[in-house]
Amino acid sequence: MHICFIGEIATAKVKTGGIGSFVANTIPELIHQGCTISVISYKKQVQAIETEVANGYTIYWINTHQWGPLRFYKKMVDTNKILRTIHQQQPIQIIETSEAG
Repeated sequence: MHICFIGEIATAKVKTGGIGSFVANTIPELIHQGCTISVISYKKQVQAIETEVANGYTIYWINTHQWGPLRFYKKMVDTNKILRTIHQQQPIQIIETSEAG
């Protein structure tokens, strides 16, 4: 089963609480159960989209500081683009996000 989380995730470089910590703590058990995990998250960075492999899952980072007032629209377009790419590579069965996602 392929599960994709959209939203914050706690990593060694990016500290977060709440849902980000929950996702980071849940992923190892899901991987242990045989699931494939992808995470789409957001942070300040140079490139529009960066990819990082961490502990058996892939994080797709979207730049949060592009396009000024059109930032929300750009994040939505980039998130949808990444979802389509991930789904083409390996079909996603579950997409999980917070209420704001």
